[in-house]
Amino acid sequence: MAELRKSQLETTLPLKLQAYERLSMFCERIAIPNLLLRIRKDGMTAGELRVALLLAIQQEYEHNITQQVYVSEQLWQIIKMARDEAVNMIALVAEKVGSKAEGKELAQALFNVVNQREALAVEKALSAIKKEAAIVL
Repeated sequence: MAELRKSQLETTLPLKLQAYERLSMFCERIAIPNLLLRIRKDGMTAGELRVALLLAIQQEYEHNITQQVYVSEQLWQIIKMARDEAVNMIALVAEKVGSKAEGKELAQALFNVVNQREALAVEKALSAIKKEAAIVL
């Protein structure tokens, strides 16, 4: 029985560690400043930027959704909260700025909101990933 358990651990541990790595990358990629650096192009309207940002988050999420199999339910909920916070922040700020405004105006408004927040859900998610990975190791 102990040999079976050891064999299972040898099989699942690399998969779990890969899931933690991928979810860490997901969090980094959906962080608003990183998204803006990657997605924003000169000449975009705020409406175009909003759509591009939300689409990027959705694509990242869909690309990593299967990782939930390898992490705790609690961690997966934290990951989803980080995604939801980013989506909601973009939607709310974009609504205030207006879709006809320049994309750089939306980008600046998002940077301002991010800088005013004490702890973002993405940062909490990264911390939770590190804690859970440390337990597995």
